[in-house]
Amino acid sequence: MASLSASTPRQSWLGDFGRELRSAVRALRRAPAFSVVVVVSLGCGLALATITLAIANAYLLRAFPYADGDRLFHVRYAPPGPYEPRGMSRIDWTALGDVIDANVTSAGDAFFLGEMSAARLVRATRASPGFMAGLGVRPILGQVFAEADYQPGGPEVALIGHAVWQSRFNSDPAIVGREFQATPENQAGGAVMVRVVGVLPPGFWFGRNSSSPIEMLLPLRVPVRTYMVRLREGVPVAYAEQRLTAAARQVGSDFRPGWKGVQLDGVRDRYVAEMRPLLFGMNAATGLVFALVCTNVAILFLLRTLRRQREIAVRLALGAGMAHVLRMLLAEAVLLGGASLALGVALTVGALRGLGPVIEARLGKPPPGGSAALNVDLNVVLMIGGVGVLVVLALALLPLLAPRRWQLADVLRRAGLGATDGPAMRRLRTGLIAFEVAGAFVLLVGGGLMLRSVWNLVSTDLGFEAEKVVRASVHLPSTYREPAAQAQFFQRLAERLAADTPAASVGSSFPPYYESHKRTFEADAAAEMPHEMGGLIVGAGYFATHGIALRQGREFTLGDRLDAEPVAIVSESLARQLWPEGGALGRRVRGVQVSEPDAPLGPWRTVVGVVRDVRQTYGDSDLRDVYYPFLQAPTRFGNVQLRIDRPGAVSPTRLAEVVAALEPRVRVGEPTLIADEDQQFARARFMLALIGGFGGFATLLALLGIYGVTAYAVQQREREVAIRIAVGATESAIVRLFLREGGLVIGAGVGLGIGGALAAGRVLESQVHGVRTLDVATLAVVGGFLALCGAGAIWWPVRRAATGNIQAVLKAE
Repeated sequence: MASLSASTPRQSWLGDFGRELRSAVRALRRAPAFSVVVVVSLGCGLALATITLAIANAYLLRAFPYADGDRLFHVRYAPPGPYEPRGMSRIDWTALGDVIDANVTSAGDAFFLGEMSAARLVRATRASPGFMAGLGVRPILGQVFAEADYQPGGPEVALIGHAVWQSRFNSDPAIVGREFQATPENQAGGAVMVRVVGVLPPGFWFGRNSSSPIEMLLPLRVPVRTYMVRLREGVPVAYAEQRLTAAARQVGSDFRPGWKGVQLDGVRDRYVAEMRPLLFGMNAATGLVFALVCTNVAILFLLRTLRRQREIAVRLALGAGMAHVLRMLLAEAVLLGGASLALGVALTVGALRGLGPVIEARLGKPPPGGSAALNVDLNVVLMIGGVGVLVVLALALLPLLAPRRWQLADVLRRAGLGATDGPAMRRLRTGLIAFEVAGAFVLLVGGGLMLRSVWNLVSTDLGFEAEKVVRASVHLPSTYREPAAQAQFFQRLAERLAADTPAASVGSSFPPYYESHKRTFEADAAAEMPHEMGGLIVGAGYFATHGIALRQGREFTLGDRLDAEPVAIVSESLARQLWPEGGALGRRVRGVQVSEPDAPLGPWRTVVGVVRDVRQTYGDSDLRDVYYPFLQAPTRFGNVQLRIDRPGAVSPTRLAEVVAALEPRVRVGEPTLIADEDQQFARARFMLALIGGFGGFATLLALLGIYGVTAYAVQQREREVAIRIAVGATESAIVRLFLREGGLVIGAGVGLGIGGALAAGRVLESQVHGVRTLDVATLAVVGGFLALCGAGAIWWPVRRAATGNIQAVLKAE
């Protein structure tokens, strides 16, 4: 009986709440505009918050997809740029066993599977024993490599990727122990038999080669320097660096002056370091937009509650208690919040599925763990669910802040006098509107800074025409070891392409948007010799293909081969600095190997041309460049660059056919527009679209809030307005009255937004180009724009009231 009586109040409360839900459905049906605006606003706001939260979770918060990922560190033997000490592959890692749990080393490889006439090239990775232990590789079939598998000269064994197991071996459950024939890409020893020892788990991701999954894993049998370690639990990073530095000094040589020792960087931190400001800015902007959405919805709830004072007062007069009123408000908030949450989840799932590849492309790399990590997992669900519950409770309780003078007689008397709500509610609404204006101001300033940054990027004269050139990488197999063979292949390729189009360059090593390698040169009879300058290796026709103007002399030709006179082309800035009196043609330059003083000097190269200055990247301020002809310094790795704005340009399909006809084993990369490789411009455009879109949405929310509050205030003061007009006030005078009151709110919001805009500028500092984060012009333009739009949102409802039927209003009163 006790338990039965104890459950009765709970059952009664739930039954009452069920009735309130049904009543709330009927009430919301009578206010369709209010319901739709609240659900769509909150749904879109929740979707934006969830999407950016899922992105941040995938890149920054989710556990790294390796065992003990927090103990994985990248080994840096020298700061970026300087040469590393020699001999780092000889470090004795067994002597560091008390500090290092596993050391990770790998090297790339490739094999042809099948008959050579229709062979498929499989990307492979050769891994050290520490690779398996350090990354926690656990095959779904079979086992990891045995110690004997790492012995040089032993039979080839492999762990095959899950996709290869499915596609080539039909998911054979008895694959372990089976052998297949593979031909190494370098063709050094012909075809070999490879025995399968296991199958990698699906989605196995290796951050060092993140563009595609590993298809085949083989044991590494040659010494290669370690680039990643897993520390033993509890070992301080500083102590590990000291031990590694001491070990490096024991076996290394050629330490540069000022060498600071071995340094360890967290693998995750290193992977996402360049994206962290962008991700932080995205989430900060989204959080502000979501706060503005909630603010706007709160204003709508307040106005709706104030308009329902008569209804609430009648309910209280008929005996309903405050608990009943609370249940009524909570039921409406639950319905609206639930519908908003459902809409937000649907939008989030659709957006992540459709925009996932676009997001990865704009960020420049997939999240740790691969593309599959970009989803809504339990962490995101719990966080966004918690936010949703808090929003619903806030919306339910916010109307209780309204005046508590809900006695029926008092409400009817105040309605008859045309009085407005109390000063406390007016201050609350004013503060909410000012916050909306401030948030819109911050986002619009951020969008303005990004717009000016994009404009500056577009206006930057790089010296070449990136939007008119397509590039494809060409990788020769390892059998092309000799420079003569490499040069001969690329020369034949250039001759074949020249028959189709004159607008092609074959063999260039470093395309634009790749930092040109700095090298030290000396020149004959130079007035001043700079220490370093850009050194680029380019193919014949490179300058014409990229639209780089030739100032003096000639371009490189196919005749500039290994057996011809060494030649070079220099930039205008370098020619002026080396030979200020003019006459660069016929002078000579040569490279100097500073890192190896005993190394032989490069050949003297005769300057045969002077070209326009070129910025390899937007931040390239050193325009002193020396160009070598590729056929005089060939490598296995080159680029074919095609100009696509001329008739007869070679299509990507035709390029693949030409290369295959010359050598079927050559790997040709996917052709890409040079301009599409500009990550800085792509990120700037992405941030512009993101923050600009958020700013526009926030401005719309602010204007809707201003309009709604003004319309409510005008409705409450209809009698006052009518009396003023009846005694001779003009329409413009009435409008000025409300503009003064609303202008103070907008001005307060803009003032508050200036402080937020300064903070936002510091967040965007690493993302803008050529723009000061404290940009007075942007602040002034945005402030003026918001003031103008806010005045329009105030003017429209006031004008309608001032030009309405005054006699009808007075008669009604």
